[in-house]
Amino acid sequence: MTIDVSMAFTSNIWMSGSADADKSSNLKRNSDNLRYTVAMEKVSNGIKFQLLNGRSRTWGRFAQTPVSVVVNVEEPSLEEYSPEFSVANTNVNLSAHRVELLYLTATRFRYSDDETVTDNTDRVLHRYQLNVDDVPLAEYALNPDDYNTDITE
Repeated sequence: MTIDVSMAFTSNIWMSGSADADKSSNLKRNSDNLRYTVAMEKVSNGIKFQLLNGRSRTWGRFAQTPVSVVVNVEEPSLEEYSPEFSVANTNVNLSAHRVELLYLTATRFRYSDDETVTDNTDRVLHRYQLNVDDVPLAEYALNPDDYNTDITE
């Protein structure tokens, strides 16, 4: 499992980092559903990103011990972060055609005074839709239902 982080909150702050877990395993089920939490936290030397509390049909529970990376930043701040930033900047970089839908289900902001604000708006981060142009016409003609999938938000 790998966390790759690369983001720019403003034009003059660019952050990049990477962390690997010691285990790996292929997904083995079609239409598996992965659920996990991504956490960001301001720390003294930068921003800590964590992948935690994951679960899926193939893997069961994963990242119960967080996979973490700290990206060094001189003046760490999450004040400019918004869920729309994740929508605009999240990519499925490898095998995007195998990820039907990736969405953000909740965003929790925890402030220094322990106040927590939760936004439960579902936001689509990635949706794969096969273009009919990508399929030979003969194959499409034989199996049109395979290429007309309804995906709802």
